Amino acid sequence: MADDRGLDLDMVATGLWVDSDAQMLRRIVQNFLSNALRYTQQGRVLLGCRRRHDRVVIEVWDTGPGIPDSKLSEIFQEFRRLDQASRHKESERGLGLGLSIAERMSRVLDHPIQVRSKVAAGTVFSVSVPLVAGRRGSPKPEESAPRRSGNKLVGTRILCIDNERLILEGMKAMLEGWECEVFTATSIGGAKSAIRNMGGDPTPSSPTTTSTTR
Repeated sequence: MADDRGLDLDMVATGLWVDSDAQMLRRIVQNFLSNALRYTQQGRVLLGCRRRHDRVVIEVWDTGPGIPDSKLSEIFQEFRRLDQASRHKESERGLGLGLSIAERMSRVLDHPIQVRSKVAAGTVFSVSVPLVAGRRGSPKPEESAPRRSGNKLVGTRILCIDNERLILEGMKAMLEGWECEVFTATSIGGAKSAIRNMGGDPTPSSPTTTSTTR
């Protein structure tokens, strides 16, 4: 995305370890990066970490237009996009759900999100994650995805449909974290194809547990 937009994407390496859900944390940071690249017209985007006591703050900096103080409370609301000039195509600007999903994931994980911004000087999105002692090697699969006791969604087959791929990735990551079997599609035709290939219909749910976005 950065190459397509003529932007520099810099990443500062770190040896710190954190305690989190790998997929959901990745989607939060991915949403921050996607948002920064979408609104930054020139300059660069920087991804890095800061150690603060027993936390690691993962930050995404950009040189975009910045966000007015009066709009900071709105950016995490569903279907809200800042009315800012962009050189990118309208189809690339998204539906205004990425930051909303990131904020909900952060609440599930208890990882506070913050945003600092100055008009014409850029924006910093950050998420604070618990710091843990480093260890050698990679965690075993059963260590990285502990089974949640009392999880009634285990094994539920779910089909998510949305025309925004980033939103689908976020929903898939969250639902797979709850041990659901997740299929995605960006159109009705794609949904029909997914149903044919999933080896059965999605798990039925009552109207009170079904959620849709348009």
